[in-house]
Formats: sequence, C-alpha cells, structure tokens
Amino acid sequence: KVDSDYRKNNKELIKNSAKRTRESYKDGYFSVYYIPEHHYVGQTISFTARMRKHKYGHGRIIEGAEVLAKFQTREEALAFEAKLHSMGYLGLNNGN
Repeated sequence: KVDSDYRKNNKELIKNSAKRTRESYKDGYFSVYYIPEHHYVGQTISFTARMRKHKYGHGRIIEGAEVLAKFQTREEALAFEAKLHSMGYLGLNNGN
C-alpha cells in the first residue's frame, strides 16, 4: 500500500526520473546493431535501452549483439541499415 501511495503521489517525479535514466544511455550517435541469433539489424540512439527492449519486450536472445557502426544522423543510420537489409539481414525497416 505504501509503494502504491508513493507512486500515486509522485507520478511526475517518477516519470522524470525514468526519462533521465533513458537519456543517460544515449551517447549522441545513431547506432546500427546486429543480433546474430535472429540475423537482425536495426538502428537506435540508445543501444543499451534497445537491447533491453529486444530482450524483455520481444523475448529475443541478444547474446552476441554488437554495434556495427555509429552515425551522426538518423538518416545516415537508416541508409546503412537499409543496405544491410538489402543484403538479406532481417529488421523492422525492411518489412520484417
């Protein structure tokens, strides 16, 4: 009961804390990554947070995942990701 009261009374504080945590994972670059178990490539601004989402949100095996390249803009990352998809790698931005 105490925990739920705290959460109810501090929604904004908790929301801001979670946002600061997510922001702390970002390094300022857009990363293109590879998950070998699923032959999957994707791009993200926060590799650590994205791997957590793959593991806990989608149930993917992320062992061996690695950053293949980093770019200053999302457009550059998306172009590189698209090139990898055209070579047969799976991922969201190629319809898989």
